[in-house]
Amino acid sequence: MQPHAHHHLRDRVVPANASACDGDYRYAGRPLHPLRALGRQSAANRVIYVGTFAKVLAPGLRIGFLIAPPGLADAFARAPALVDRQSPMPLQITLAEFIGEGHLATHLRRMRMLYAERRDALLVALERHCADVLDRESAPDAGLHLVARLRGASAPDADLAVWEAATALGLQTPPLSPHYRAGGEAGLVIGFGATRPGNMGDAARRLRRAIVGRRR
Repeated sequence: MQPHAHHHLRDRVVPANASACDGDYRYAGRPLHPLRALGRQSAANRVIYVGTFAKVLAPGLRIGFLIAPPGLADAFARAPALVDRQSPMPLQITLAEFIGEGHLATHLRRMRMLYAERRDALLVALERHCADVLDRESAPDAGLHLVARLRGASAPDADLAVWEAATALGLQTPPLSPHYRAGGEAGLVIGFGATRPGNMGDAARRLRRAIVGRRR
């Protein structure tokens, strides 16, 4: 979320739900402040911060966390008993100790370096193999994806056909156009977290094949 959007939500009267699934993987610049830290105390009391360990550790943990204002803390503490059986207590205790002993911070530092390397490898591969068919944005400062728009797209939803062709070639590149409420642009959301640097070139060549094949 961009800083101006943070400030817009901060001043709204309605409660705001804040999350930062990509904030742990930031490669450049200062980390964005959470919504609660940006506003007056009255605004801070309307912010509920929600997070999960699924991306930073393992989806199989099925453990998340929620930081609520004091006035809502008791209600949220009671709510899990009404909706599910909660995560196993020994697993929660083990995770808490893992965090408390500094292992999570060490893990995140290591993963940031790994994902930054994969991001850079993807940028090089796209520039080498797809520069004439994709117009990518600048290198993302955070997260595990980048956005690239199709050059010369025949329609705003031309990315749907490219997505199908890329999927048939073993690639996962979701289309950009469905993310728009109306209109939009044809493009692809390209992830790099699960692909090793040495495989980026082959993936970019397959992506080019999918794009060019759908133009014929």
